[in-house]
Amino acid sequence: MRAARVLALLVVGSLACTPSAQRARGEIDRARIEHARTLDVARRAPLAYEQFEAAQRAALQHAPESAARADSLAEARLWLETGIVEAERAQLSERRLQEERSLIESDTKLSALLQERESWAREADLQAARAIARSEAQRALVRAAEQRSVLRVKLPREDAKQAAEALWLRAELIALTLESIGKSGAGLLPLRAKLAEVDALLVRDPDGALLRADQALFMALGLAGELRGQGTEPSAEEQATLGEELAAAGVHAVRNDVGLSGVLEHAFADYALAPVAERVIERLCVLANAHTRGPVRIGVHAKSDAQAEARSRWVKLRFAKAGCEGQRFTVVFSRLDGDTLDTTWLSY
Repeated sequence: MRAARVLALLVVGSLACTPSAQRARGEIDRARIEHARTLDVARRAPLAYEQFEAAQRAALQHAPESAARADSLAEARLWLETGIVEAERAQLSERRLQEERSLIESDTKLSALLQERESWAREADLQAARAIARSEAQRALVRAAEQRSVLRVKLPREDAKQAAEALWLRAELIALTLESIGKSGAGLLPLRAKLAEVDALLVRDPDGALLRADQALFMALGLAGELRGQGTEPSAEEQATLGEELAAAGVHAVRNDVGLSGVLEHAFADYALAPVAERVIERLCVLANAHTRGPVRIGVHAKSDAQAEARSRWVKLRFAKAGCEGQRFTVVFSRLDGDTLDTTWLSY
């Protein structure tokens, strides 16, 4: 109704003009009023719209063909145009603000996508590094730790350095993983110290670095094992992990009717343990303390009762010295030819 009255006043105010001019002015006023309504001038330019209405009311107080009425209508048209200009400017500002908000939202989404992509890329790189380190560590252990003879063969300097680096890398990856999930405490500090020793000895003493890298790896494996669940039965992933770690420890991982075994051949020299067995038993004990589900059976092969008793005594002492003793660990012997020692996780 208000727009209709304004249109009527503006058209009436145009009567003093020629008929054609009046028709043209009426069309212009009608179009401008409709445009103002579309722009919502009353909301976007309230001051100009109030002045427009005031001029409109003033025009109604004068005679239809008076000069005062024409002046009031002219003032109304001016305020209407002013309101339209302000409303158009406000509309442009609103659109610009909306576009800026849209751009900010798009930038935020893009940043989140980039961060997610970087996270996936880092995870992929870490998985690849772990796979490479595991493969290198297993090959290095075959050369450096799983010696079939009683005496350990000294590796060439460059081979010892490469083996130490492979073992150090795998232990470092495990340490980084533990730190990333908030693992800390007394166990991680000695591991970090051992890794620092390896790093310091790599160039000047590769053999010393290899020995310490081997120790660091199995310290790291022990710490990682502590994070596993405490359910009664190991998962398929835990069983697979133990099999891989047994192979890395220098024994053959064999699944049999009673569980998962780590079999070491040439473990004895007559009645006593061979030096290679003493080193491997330390690693097996680390794995036993990491994979804590169920009992562990330690089997000794011997030709006679006397030999079996002597070998069993040596094995018990060596496992106890490495930290594996108590009701969970049982040593049994079999009257079989050979110098084999097998350690079996019965729940796996």
